[in-house]
Amino acid sequence: MIYDGVLKGKYVELKSADIADAEFTLAIRQDPVVTEYLPPLNINIEQQREWIRRQRKKEGDYFFVVKSINTGEKIGTIGIYDIHDKEGEGGRLALYGEVHEKIEAGILISEFDFDILGLEQVTGWVYCDNSPAIRWNKKFGAVFSEPYKYSDGKDVFDMSISKQNSEAARKKLKKMIEKIHV
Repeated sequence: MIYDGVLKGKYVELKSADIADAEFTLAIRQDPVVTEYLPPLNINIEQQREWIRRQRKKEGDYFFVVKSINTGEKIGTIGIYDIHDKEGEGGRLALYGEVHEKIEAGILISEFDFDILGLEQVTGWVYCDNSPAIRWNKKFGAVFSEPYKYSDGKDVFDMSISKQNSEAARKKLKKMIEKIHV
């Protein structure tokens, strides 16, 4: 789906990805440093363009490009998808940029999920050995399941973030990044 607006913070903005973003979104998704803990994505640029075309029409599926307000450069992707009733799955997170930009991107997508879409819960999963993603999700109020084996044989946690936990976490994170002077 397409969100017609721009989610704008002090440091970053999120806009719905379009066909012109295909090269960037494919490049970041294939960057081994950024995607160390993500399943491999072995597609070409035309396949990525087609994926974006389909994604833009798919109900309950939002895919954003994150842009640094300071530099004007695209620094990442983030999304919410598989939305049913009052729940959606968060992910498609691949970010360059400074820590405050990454955190603000998380705040903006959380505001979109809970305040604009009206979701009550965002779910997802993370590999147990992905300590950066575990820390990231905890910052945003995630609660984790017991580990289990994923289809690829690796151990994973399911996680969920309630609206209430998100609101409390965002309040703390906003105070933290407000103190940053760039």
